[in-house]
Parts: sequence; structure tokens; C-alpha cells
Amino acid sequence: MQLKSARRSEDAWIEAVRFAASPILLAGLLLTVARWLPAIFAGLRHLSMSSASTLIVTTFLVLTTMVNKHINNLFDQEGKRKHIF
Repeated sequence: MQLKSARRSEDAWIEAVRFAASPILLAGLLLTVARWLPAIFAGLRHLSMSSASTLIVTTFLVLTTMVNKHINNLFDQEGKRKHIF
């Protein structure tokens, strides 16, 4: 959670961690599955390693983008919560 948007204020940091908790758990589950892809597809080692690597990178990028977008929607540049009516 070392995103610039999350470090704007303590409130933004807490919200980033709160928001990211569920996606991080899901990412952990996906990465656990990715870890076993080479064992499952032992005959296709090159394909399985490529799939696992792609899943890891994609998971990281999606999680980072989701948290950054969420924080930018809720907080201004100074880290103060936007008032949305």
C-alpha cells in the first residue's frame, strides 16, 4: 500500500488498507493456485510457468489500480476526504 495516493494522510492510509483487505485475500488465493500450476501441468512446464507469472503480474497491477482509483475518488490532493453529496 505504498501508493502516493494512500500516503496523503492517515485517513487515506486507513481507507486504502480497509479497501484492499478483501482483494488482497482474493489475490493470495489466486497466487496460491498459480503456485500449483506448474505441478498440475508438469508436461507443459513452459506454458504453466508463463501462466503463473502472468497471473502474478496481472493480480498486482489490478490490485494497485483498484486501490489507487478508490483512494483518488475519496480524497483530494492534500489527503482530505472529498464531500460527495
